[in-house]
Amino acid sequence: MESIISVWLVAENPTITIIAIAATTPARTPNFLLGEKLTATLLFESELLVVGFGCNSDGSHVTRPQADTMHRAMEIALQQSGLEPQSIGYVSAHGTATDQGDVAESHATNRLLGSNIPISALKSFTGHTLGACGALEAVVAINMMNESWFHGTANLENVDPNCAELDYLDSTGRKIKTDCIMSNNFAFGGINTSLIFVKAE
Repeated sequence: MESIISVWLVAENPTITIIAIAATTPARTPNFLLGEKLTATLLFESELLVVGFGCNSDGSHVTRPQADTMHRAMEIALQQSGLEPQSIGYVSAHGTATDQGDVAESHATNRLLGSNIPISALKSFTGHTLGACGALEAVVAINMMNESWFHGTANLENVDPNCAELDYLDSTGRKIKTDCIMSNNFAFGGINTSLIFVKAE
């Protein structure tokens, strides 16, 4: 199968350089798109701060995520940041387009951040990039915060009624001005990670 090599200079100014490199070999299934990625991220004297980090593992099932431990990972990141939930302006969802994963993630996010939080999933464009997805999705979310424009979830037309109420961004994307974002990844084996980024003053 043919691979596509992509290199992006995501951002460059006197204090920050972010580079993403990706090799993609897509393989489709009815509800799941797999993409291979290699991501390299370089940050120098950044105007960006990582103010919150939460990580845990529910250890219950290799591919059956739990909303409670997802929520706890996000809660740890938020507590560490010292921010209030309403300070978060956007969430980059793990969003694998799986019934159990998306439903659990939506309820965990709603429980912590409420129903009005804007949220979308990069995997709808790239497929699941496995071990590279955390770095890749964080890079893209950071760039969107800098540009004040956020992509939606590609091909999102009807939200699963089992998902919790959130501000789901559709394919058109949206202009959002925020200085604070959350990037979440909930991996195989129940390993949950949440990062909070803010623009440095």
